[in-house]
Amino acid sequence: MPQTFDIWTAFAMSLLISLAWNVVTRRRARVREAVIKYDAAAANLRQHYEAMEAFVTDPAAPASAVEILLAVSDISADRDLAAKLARRLCEKKKLGAPSAEDQAMMADLAKLATSRPDLNEAFETALASGIVAMFLRWPETVELLPRYAARLTNRRQEAVIARAATDQFREKGQGSIMLGAHAAMA
Repeated sequence: MPQTFDIWTAFAMSLLISLAWNVVTRRRARVREAVIKYDAAAANLRQHYEAMEAFVTDPAAPASAVEILLAVSDISADRDLAAKLARRLCEKKKLGAPSAEDQAMMADLAKLATSRPDLNEAFETALASGIVAMFLRWPETVELLPRYAARLTNRRQEAVIARAATDQFREKGQGSIMLGAHAAMA
């Protein structure tokens, strides 16, 4: 029996090979993208914990700011809480007047910026890197990162983060425990 060249078999084989190559290439690209995001999340987490340790262990750190960093750190480790906070930070609600508590926290941070720029920088680094790590860490939050980045132009965004994180942290019922732990470390 002589072998004959079947054009349809060759076409089907090349189509299957092409399809398999396309699937492998797309999967490889998704894995590469995920690795880049997780590497960035890990780098931000390292930066967050280093800056947070420097801030939280300093006796001059205001308790309200310590509570914010502890809340952000705790929330970023919990997938559901992180998704809830990310959605809240991306809302387009108009900001009302800051509460008395918010004003006191912002005043503490303003004083810190002039009296202890190093400590203020540690706070800002810990807060920003913690929030970015939270957004990069989970699939539910990474898709919201572009919307959050667009909101960063708001000058009061730090207060919004602080309020959202501490409110959510308190809803979970751990705020006073963490502040007690900070007081014990000081």
